[in-house]
Amino acid sequence: MIEGPRILVGTEPPGGAVTLFPVVDVLRSRGADVRLLGAGYASVVFRRRGMRFQDIAAQFGRYMDDGAVLNEINRYKPDVILTGVVGDRETGLDYRLLRGAAAFNIPRVGILDSWMHLSGRFEAEDGSNPLHYLPDMLGVPDHATVDELVALGIKRDHLEVVGHPYHAEIKWLAGQMDSIRKRVRSELGIREREMLLAFISEPLSWLRERDGSDIGYDEFDAFSLLHAGADKSGLSMTVVVKDHPRRPTLAAEVGTRFHSMKKVRLLPLTDPAFDALDLVLASDIVAGMSSTLLVHGALLGKRTLCLQPGLKEGMDLNVLTRRKLLPNLGTVDDVASSIWDGVVSRGGTEGIRALFGWESAPDKRAADMVLGTVDSSTNRKGRQ
Repeated sequence: MIEGPRILVGTEPPGGAVTLFPVVDVLRSRGADVRLLGAGYASVVFRRRGMRFQDIAAQFGRYMDDGAVLNEINRYKPDVILTGVVGDRETGLDYRLLRGAAAFNIPRVGILDSWMHLSGRFEAEDGSNPLHYLPDMLGVPDHATVDELVALGIKRDHLEVVGHPYHAEIKWLAGQMDSIRKRVRSELGIREREMLLAFISEPLSWLRERDGSDIGYDEFDAFSLLHAGADKSGLSMTVVVKDHPRRPTLAAEVGTRFHSMKKVRLLPLTDPAFDALDLVLASDIVAGMSSTLLVHGALLGKRTLCLQPGLKEGMDLNVLTRRKLLPNLGTVDDVASSIWDGVVSRGGTEGIRALFGWESAPDKRAADMVLGTVDSSTNRKGRQ
């Protein structure tokens, strides 16, 4: 009996987890021997999905380091290593696996989880090599992203357009939106016909304090603008605030820095394990700064509001605004009118779905890329 290829997959941040698990499902269905490693919030995602995986961070605890990952690689002896190329470059599981693959001369494959931070993902910790962590093959979501990466000095033969694998999951969940909407609203105490606006936060203030990355605004500035615009709209609604699980910053402060108004009720979510996509599916309007969940919301046909007040030139991390698919809302009047009008995107839902490959089976295309890398490596070894 011929054994399937041995593929080691691992990631730590939530974006990497939701990007990779659909690909793992396809690879396993095709007979590949996939060993899935999780750490941090990725383990929460895998566990919630019922995935068969190893929580390597829990296993090694404070002894989790490059040596522990190298031992796992040496024990499993994979044909290829797949990561999300995302997270902390010094201590994150994705980058530990990339270093381990290089040490054992194992082919490396990555799949982008978002359209943000493209220039910094592959750079060495000391800044000496901007492409130090570039995998042998990198799956990217669309052709425009290929052009952005080529402009950074990456050769096209390292890149393959596969789409965003999570879109396969989102497309399936879209067919169950009504039941998810009812369940989530019941959990949150929100009536079925009540307007629900989900604000998807990001820890920009923390990032600014940590490494000085100032893009001209933070989550408090953006939410303040939304808060005032929601009030000015005159509509009755509940605004649910969802922090990024990596670093909660805004939700816990909502009750002290902001307050509910006559027609606008504020509801902070402080549970980091609450599924953000479930919240998007249950909402009428999705608002935020640059989160990939804004793209997911637009693909689902949700009214999508992008708020980056005071954004510095050349610092736009939001693919929807960077590509002029949606406007950056900069005034209270802009926000209020957008809540009323609710234009999803230029070209509507179908237009944005075409741009982001909604119909392209991205999970299968990504699996094809991974298996193709295994075949290429096997052929090279056979010729040596």
